[in-house]
Parts: sequence; structure tokens; C-alpha cells
Amino acid sequence: MNRFTVSVYGQRAVANNLRGAAASMPRQTTNTAYDWAQQHVMRQLSVKPYPAPRPKQRYRRTGRLGRGWRAGVRGSSVYIENEAPYAGYVVGDGKGQRQAWMHRGRWFVMRSMVEQQRPQLNRMMNAMIERQFAMRGPSLERATGGA
Repeated sequence: MNRFTVSVYGQRAVANNLRGAAASMPRQTTNTAYDWAQQHVMRQLSVKPYPAPRPKQRYRRTGRLGRGWRAGVRGSSVYIENEAPYAGYVVGDGKGQRQAWMHRGRWFVMRSMVEQQRPQLNRMMNAMIERQFAMRGPSLERATGGA
């Protein structure tokens, strides 16, 4: 009968490094999500043209909707909102609903636009996670003897 022994060295160092990475993740996750909102969503919103006016439209456009977009952080959450009180009727609510009939098919739906940008968020999050562990990698290798 063959016997063998497995010895693990450096497990405490590995656990400590993983704890360090995990501790910084909430802040890094929030920062990454905010960067995504600014770089991908807000940038798209800043160049999004208004549709042509409806025939015989009497309402004079003020540009308030276009200027009303904001991204920010509340606690550990990132938000994208519009300060115009009627924004939900024009571009829909957070669920992509409640867009008024006269705007359907003419104005974009905010929820759909955000969903189109989601692949970039996934890429940015994956890159952030890889950076977090890469920063701790050399000490992990030393602690485990390269194993």
C-alpha cells in the first residue's frame, strides 16, 4: 500500500492576502461601477440627439432633459438619474416602463441603453478583480514558495 502526505505551506499568508483583497473589493466595485457609468452611459447620453419634433408640435424644447442627467454614488450604490420631473415619461423608468405613448418609438428607453452598455461593465469588473489579485500575487507566491 502506498502512502503519501500533503503539506501546505503559507496558507495563513494566502488567507491574509485574500482577506485584504476582499476588504478592498466593495470600494473598488463601487469605483468601477461609477467609472463605467461616467465613461459609457453618461458619455452616450451626452451625445444622444433629441428626435425631430412631432408635426404641429407646440411645445418649445428647453433642453432640460438632456442637461438633467447625473451619475453619482450613494453609500455603495451607483445611480444614474435625470433631474427633469418628466424624464420617466420621455425615456421610461428604471424598469424600462412608463414611457408615454407619444414618446414610444421616437425616444430611446433609458433601461435599454444601460443594458447595451452592460458588457463594458462586466469587462471593467473582471479587469478590476484581476488587478486586485495581481497586486497581491507576488506576496502570495513568496508565501507559498511559488506553488
